[in-house]
Amino acid sequence: MKRVSRALRLASALALWGCARPATVVSVTLDTDAPIDRLMTLQIVAQRATPRTFDAAVFVRGGGVSSGIITPATFSVVPATGVSLDEPARLVVEARLEGTATQPPIAFRRTMRFRFTANTTTYLPLFLATGCGAPSLGCTSVAAGACTVSVRCEEQGLTCGDEARCVPIDVTPAPTPADSGGPAMDAGIDVAPRTDVASPDAAADAAMDAAIDAATDAGCECAPRANATGTCMGASCVYRCVSGFADCNNNGDDGCEAPLGTPQNCSACGVTCSGATPVCEASMRCVSGCGAMSNCGGACVDVQTSAMHCGSCGRACTGGQSCVAGVCRCAAGQTLCSGACVDVQTSAVHCGMCGRACAPGQSCVAGACQCPTGQTLCSGACVDLQTSAAHCGMCGRSCATGGCNGGTCAPSNDRCAGPTMVTEVATDYTSTTCGAGRDVTNCAAAPEVFFAVRLATFATRVSVSAITGGPYSLAIVGTSCTSTAVSCASSSYSGAFAPGLTQYVAVQGPGAGGCGTFSLRVE
Repeated sequence: MKRVSRALRLASALALWGCARPATVVSVTLDTDAPIDRLMTLQIVAQRATPRTFDAAVFVRGGGVSSGIITPATFSVVPATGVSLDEPARLVVEARLEGTATQPPIAFRRTMRFRFTANTTTYLPLFLATGCGAPSLGCTSVAAGACTVSVRCEEQGLTCGDEARCVPIDVTPAPTPADSGGPAMDAGIDVAPRTDVASPDAAADAAMDAAIDAATDAGCECAPRANATGTCMGASCVYRCVSGFADCNNNGDDGCEAPLGTPQNCSACGVTCSGATPVCEASMRCVSGCGAMSNCGGACVDVQTSAMHCGSCGRACTGGQSCVAGVCRCAAGQTLCSGACVDVQTSAVHCGMCGRACAPGQSCVAGACQCPTGQTLCSGACVDLQTSAAHCGMCGRSCATGGCNGGTCAPSNDRCAGPTMVTEVATDYTSTTCGAGRDVTNCAAAPEVFFAVRLATFATRVSVSAITGGPYSLAIVGTSCTSTAVSCASSSYSGAFAPGLTQYVAVQGPGAGGCGTFSLRVE
């Protein structure tokens, strides 16, 4: 396994918190789905959560570079002297995949926060998905042309993970059988000073370790600055611009005020693109023109597919539309209504067509507004014709008094005009009491429903059972609908019900003003 140059090795040590301490180590395996023939540059920084950042190591992969590495590769992260293991550590990887004649460059970042386990070597897989650098929508901290999956994830407090999807930053290293007796070393990277190989630089390595520990152990407070991160170096605060921004006016108070990737500051401050139509392409290189693409605000854009510049510069697709052949379109099966893509087959606001809203209680099924099963649309609302006092049996038929039972208005206090006929024994007759209390049977002042019992066979008992509400009681009136009740306040009555003779029975309850459903039974 080859030994890399001292400059790279020491930079690696700076990035990874000091010398190898075999008792407590996190062994990181680095892999990516980037093609091996494309040059990929990585900057890896290990930090405490405070954070305290050191000079990053620069690793070059692929592209025929002699000092490059081949993935998968491994390296170790070890805590500095005196660091509390209760404080989380953070690993930040900046990746850039260079462009080719047919493919644009991409850049993205992945962050992983974890904790060391005392006297244990644990394993942490680190996968770099190139899809993290793919263009995205919805970023708020960068210009639309600079929005990537990675940036969008970070705006949500997440990071772009193995499958180019937003995942939590916090991870849990897994146990590993890796030998913790020395530093991890793979693919030509010696990421921590080795103890098993004699080196004339041993003294320099020890001095480097001491400097790292001293810087790590010192503390400071970094005030926030725009587009910059502040980290402690010794007792001083050092600011670094976030990706895509720079401090071009040399005024630290306003942070990193200048966005890069513009014709005025393309790859760095003062790198100005010239020409009649200056353009700084996505790889932060000045070009003389955009060729088949369009120059939109100094950026080369494919107006056939760009959701921010669809068909022409500045024409943005909204409401969930995408740009297809230069035209903003909703996804298959959706229609643009009031600026948003909706499915008119299921949308209660746009049912069957834009602007056709379903009434309260209705849902949209196959492009048609429908009330729930058992309900009917009356006066703009779904109602049950069997129980609605405003629409009893049919839309618009209102019950003046009492309630609606089975699509028929309950009888009023006129017990002789409309009692329910009971002609069958051992049969449940269901009804509802509702409304103000009344007393036409000389019993309790409660809502009443009258029944006229006329049977073909002899019966000896009548009873009432609650379905909802209650309690309910029987009032036995007798053979005349105008008679005074002979029995009150009982849920059952035993007596003779002769064949062919009509006898009147009233059901009372629940209390005044209440409603409820019951069943009456003669046996």
